[in-house]
Amino acid sequence: MASLAAKANFRLNLRVGLILGALVNLALVLTGILIFPTTLTADHSNGWINVAGIILIHAVYILASFFGPLSTQSIHPKALRTGIQFGLVISVWFAFHILFGILAPLDSDGNANLGLVEFGGLLVLFVIAGAVGMIRSGSVRGGISSAMWSSMIGTLLWFTVILLTYYLFLNTPQEVRGLQSDQVLADFNRSGMSDLRAFIMQDYMGGGFFHMLGSPFIAAVLGGFGSLIVKGFLFVRSKIGTR
Repeated sequence: MASLAAKANFRLNLRVGLILGALVNLALVLTGILIFPTTLTADHSNGWINVAGIILIHAVYILASFFGPLSTQSIHPKALRTGIQFGLVISVWFAFHILFGILAPLDSDGNANLGLVEFGGLLVLFVIAGAVGMIRSGSVRGGISSAMWSSMIGTLLWFTVILLTYYLFLNTPQEVRGLQSDQVLADFNRSGMSDLRAFIMQDYMGGGFFHMLGSPFIAAVLGGFGSLIVKGFLFVRSKIGTR
């Protein structure tokens, strides 16, 4: 009974955490719209589309928080725990690179290289999450679930950090330097829009939607790859051990 109660509390805590994270993100989106109301009207209907998209993907994450933990724990409780642990690691990884990109005096090439390190490291973390999930749960499904949960938690908090840092460094020398050395101004000039703040908010919401939508599927593939590597290694070791 105590074990069942612990599992139920664990699922409840995860559910509450994901829901709170989603609500914080939506509150940050609303804050941006209140600060920059042209976000909704600039570039015709794209503002409303981006808002609808970011609300929809957060609603999907909230629904996943209700049904996903139970199905994952039916595979193996440690698969869910591993996913949470790696999700927090991924969140710290994202936060470090975002803050480093803002505070460090990097040029365009430096920012591009930083982005490669950031997302290259993310892909490696998905593989490792799948491998560790496989070891702890004893199944490929467990490894894939671990990687997917790590992606959902990490990406949810990535969006939080993106918006928070944008508001915190608004109109500061760090933001000006970042805009000058980053790809944002070039993309803005190509967009044909006349409102930079509206463009950035729309870009963040659109990017948030696609990252949060696609990241779990990428994590599933890479987590499965990591799980299969571990399974293959364990199989070979068992065969060698029986000789």
